[in-house]
Amino acid sequence: MAINFDGTDDYLKKDNVNVFNDSSFSSTSYSFSFSCWIRPNGRHVGGVFEQYNPSPKSGNGRLGLWMLSNGKMRLRYHNSYVVTSAAHISTSTTTWYHLAGFWQHGERGLYVNGSSVASHTGNKNSDHSHAGVDFNIGRVYESAPGTARFFNGDIAEFAAWKVKLSDPEIAILADGFSPAFVRPSESLGYWPLGGAYSNYIDLVNQRTLTVESSPGESDHPRIIYPSGPATYDFAVPVVEEEEEPAAERGWMFESMQVGAAT
Repeated sequence: MAINFDGTDDYLKKDNVNVFNDSSFSSTSYSFSFSCWIRPNGRHVGGVFEQYNPSPKSGNGRLGLWMLSNGKMRLRYHNSYVVTSAAHISTSTTTWYHLAGFWQHGERGLYVNGSSVASHTGNKNSDHSHAGVDFNIGRVYESAPGTARFFNGDIAEFAAWKVKLSDPEIAILADGFSPAFVRPSESLGYWPLGGAYSNYIDLVNQRTLTVESSPGESDHPRIIYPSGPATYDFAVPVVEEEEEPAAERGWMFESMQVGAAT
């Protein structure tokens, strides 16, 4: 099941955890990517995700993504953002979209359904070496901090990496393959948000998200998962003998769910 957000006050959070963070990076040397699926309830101003330190207000480490009421999208980086030139979100309430993007000191970009839709070049100093930043899914702040914008619809399969993903890697994710197949050694976090796993678990660092208000559950996009835990190089759930069999909990697969999201 994907997570359903009501657009009013539902979101997921992990306070004081800078997901897009690595001690080897500096304000002039950093590289991050993200991937997720969304099914919005039509066009609206809604936050997909953000990491930000609202107190004290600081653009350092700030990254995020939100939708606009005209179907365009904004990719946040530090105290700036890049906006898509065209509308990529329709008025449909049944369409799944794959979103991916990257940030580096000299460039950043956004992809929808595997295609590049926005990019920007130019150096942007931003300190991503520290950890004291809040991470949210389903909510962003428009300014500093400004109005909170909540997502209305479904979000699934959120993942982050400490590397710029290539176009072919983003295309694989847009085809419906699990983030577990892509650069697992560079992964910073993977929250399936349902699907074959419990709703809020992080399969990489076990940073389970906290629920704010009352997000619900919805049907998950169809995702191709690895055939078993042995294919992962990060933590997977362990089933004790007294618990229900792993196959019944969806953690191991005799057959995979095949096909891109529809």
